[in-house]
Amino acid sequence: MNVLAIGRYASCAFDAYVPAEKQRVTELREEGFISDLFFKSDKSGPILVLNNTNRDEAQWRLATLPLVEAGFLAFEQLIEFD
Repeated sequence: MNVLAIGRYASCAFDAYVPAEKQRVTELREEGFISDLFFKSDKSGPILVLNNTNRDEAQWRLATLPLVEAGFLAFEQLIEFD
């Protein structure tokens, strides 16, 4: 099972968190959890393709992203697919 995660930024004032966010995303990519990362054309948030997971695990692991922890990013939709 894979998950398409669609996020939305709550605020754009998160510059101080960008280095930590990049580091955590890199870790999750190296683990094989995140396979693809895109940004919406309106720059309102990211779209992630997550491997070998389900909605519950995806929500739990995405919660470890610094922008999510700080309340700057929320994943509005987690869509499971094969």
